[in-house]
Amino acid sequence: MAKIEFDYKRSRLRRIARYNSVRIQRKGTRTKALIALGLVCFFWGTTWLASRQGVKHMPVLQLTGLRQLIGGSMYVFYFLSKGRVLPRGKEWVPILVLSFFNFLLSNTLSTWGVKYITAGMGAIIGAIVPIWIVLITGIQKGSIPRKAILGIIMGFGGICLVFVEHLLDFMNPSFSYGILLSVLGSLTWAIGSLYTKKQALHFNPYFSIGLQMMLSGAVMYGTLLFSGQALPMGEIPWQGWFSLGYLVVFGSVVA
Repeated sequence: MAKIEFDYKRSRLRRIARYNSVRIQRKGTRTKALIALGLVCFFWGTTWLASRQGVKHMPVLQLTGLRQLIGGSMYVFYFLSKGRVLPRGKEWVPILVLSFFNFLLSNTLSTWGVKYITAGMGAIIGAIVPIWIVLITGIQKGSIPRKAILGIIMGFGGICLVFVEHLLDFMNPSFSYGILLSVLGSLTWAIGSLYTKKQALHFNPYFSIGLQMMLSGAVMYGTLLFSGQALPMGEIPWQGWFSLGYLVVFGSVVA
């Protein structure tokens, strides 16, 4: 009896050990990709809720600007401490392009959009990004693989099922402005994602994304300060700081 119990416990430990971070590093690309996908789905999915709360307590450009500036600075300082050198000359071109599409446009538009729509609607529209990518790629190649179409239907259908109570909101005229902003945000993110894929071999994507965030954050927050529309730091309630902290740590760094 004791031996059976020992074998059972050892079997459970082995199953748990499969998810040890060291063992995960040794696994194949597919396993790590699935784990990464799960983390992205959870953390990026919840950022819609954090953004929705954040825009209630501070201007959109202040929320997005501080988020990208703080998150990007964490990336950049980390890589600089590891001896990574800053890009030179033409190496800045893809970084500036991606900073424009992924953060100055996409992140700002998406966050601005949830100021006028529900977080659920924002999540549904955010799930259109893969559809944009497949459509753009399909137009370029002249065809769309059947598996890609099936994957889109399953993935987007799952999002709609989770947020089914928000589907009727798309018929509400008062949400039209927020929907437009969010759709444009998803389109610019898709364009940036496709451009990233083409440029990924030419620079470290993690160091690059830190530079993109820091540059776009500095531009957004600097513009807000120059316009005089920034909310004084002391007037931002704890809910605003909590939303910002969640977006920085889990939305910009972990995810």
